[in-house]
Amino acid sequence: MREQSSSFDVARIVRELSELIGAHARKAYQPHYEQVVLRLKPKGEPSTDLVIVRGRRVYASNRDRPMPSNPSQFAMVLRKHLNNSRFIAVRQYGFDRVIELTFEHGGGRLKLVIELFRDGNVLLLDEEGVIIQP
Repeated sequence: MREQSSSFDVARIVRELSELIGAHARKAYQPHYEQVVLRLKPKGEPSTDLVIVRGRRVYASNRDRPMPSNPSQFAMVLRKHLNNSRFIAVRQYGFDRVIELTFEHGGGRLKLVIELFRDGNVLLLDEEGVIIQP
């Protein structure tokens, strides 16, 4: 299995994730420094975990996995800002290996930007595009 996703892989991932549009974000976890899990609840369906492996891949999973009992600082930031928000859009930047997830909540819109290249980042941005830091 390849370590990193290609631009074609990212385009396919974006198409697959678009099926989750309308789901509500329930909880965020960071089971490992390199991994973030965002639990999404589509209406009338079981929860789906959006698994982000920093710099490598993104995939949806229904597999039950152990989560840390104490959330990381980044997971707490994601929980604070994304909990009960609605997933409204997903897009790929051009044909680059960058995915942008848009969430809507009472206070506006937030974007989760996922870079799928070496040493890529996972960034939470406010409506003005400013990084929300812990």
